[in-house]
Parts: sequence; C-alpha cells; structure tokens
Amino acid sequence: MIEIILDRKRKWGIIWGIFLAVLNLSAIFIIIDLFGYDELVDHYNYEGVAKSIHPEKLAWLLFINVLCNLFIIVTALMSRFTK
Repeated sequence: MIEIILDRKRKWGIIWGIFLAVLNLSAIFIIIDLFGYDELVDHYNYEGVAKSIHPEKLAWLLFINVLCNLFIIVTALMSRFTK
C-alpha cells in the first residue's frame, strides 16, 4: 500500500514539474518579446504629458528569475527520474 502511495506521489511530482517547466518556457518567450519594446506608456498626467518607462531592467530581472526557476525544476525532475 505504501508503495502505491509513493508511486502516485512521484508521478504527480513529475507531472507538476513538467507543467512548471512548460510554464517557465512560455514565460521566456514573453520576456524576450518584452526586450523588444523601447518604452511603455505608464500613464498620462493631468497636463497631458505621458509618463513612460523603459522595461529593460524589469525584463532582465524576470529573465534571470525564470532561468533560475528552470534550473531548479530541471534539477528536481532529474533527481526524480533517477530514483
């Protein structure tokens, strides 16, 4: 009985790991698209002046975060596959 529970737990762990890896890979494509923008309009003041931001710093932060997530997920999946 314990072996069945542990086997189900291992299968769900692998399924969640693959799901998270796919989600992070899709996030990489969105972040790479974010690198292509020169500026984004944040909001307009009462005077009609547009306040804009450059998304490059945020894109780098998100890109590094997603790469770290992928590293952790792949490491966890490889350890589960080798058991």
